[in-house]
Amino acid sequence: MFFNKPCSTISTMDLRMFLSVYGKDKQASTVNGYITYLKCFFGWLQNEEYIIKNPAAKLAFTKVPKVILQGYQADNLERLRASCITPKEKVFFELMESTACRISEISNITLESINWAEKSIKVTGKGNKQRIVYFSTKAKLHMEEYLRIRKGESNYLFLSDHAPYQPIKTRALQLILKRIQKRSGVDERVHCHKFRRTQATYLLNSGMSLPGVQRILGHESPETTQRYAQLTQENLKNEYKRLVI
Repeated sequence: MFFNKPCSTISTMDLRMFLSVYGKDKQASTVNGYITYLKCFFGWLQNEEYIIKNPAAKLAFTKVPKVILQGYQADNLERLRASCITPKEKVFFELMESTACRISEISNITLESINWAEKSIKVTGKGNKQRIVYFSTKAKLHMEEYLRIRKGESNYLFLSDHAPYQPIKTRALQLILKRIQKRSGVDERVHCHKFRRTQATYLLNSGMSLPGVQRILGHESPETTQRYAQLTQENLKNEYKRLVI
């Protein structure tokens, strides 16, 4: 319907009709993906002088509604914690819960990156940028126990349970969390990134500044961190009364 004509004769209206049909019932982000592809393709045609005018140039991106990212419900978080059995599971859970690290950052933790006195870890995030994150006393105690019984001489924190005791990757950590969820019986969707949401929400509700949480999470833009800013209704009421009443 839309492609039975030469590219040089395709108009902006043709592309809008295409988007209205193929973008029906699609999320705004998906439609924006279509628009990006069209702009790139027809921009390339114009640069290569296959067409004189770019029909996609006037296409406007759809406004994507800002969604507050949800963390774990408190009772489910405790059920997951109670379902950790092995020292490795306990370390993994407490680090995910307290550091707000990405799972790839957790899997790459080395022993030399841990500052036991400060209860901090130097992690390498996106773009090979390093930052300092902090872990809880619970995480410290479980790490000490895990390292006492862990086999293998690797400098990485998390190793496989069987010889040759190699560092484990993100997929293995994801499977650990899946086992924990299965034992807990938690119906809520459980995944590693949700720990970041939970901790970010907790820190913001506890009074940490947005720039502070941004640094903990390793976000480039404060707008990304803002998506985690979910004040509880009680905190919202207290903030209002403090300022207005």
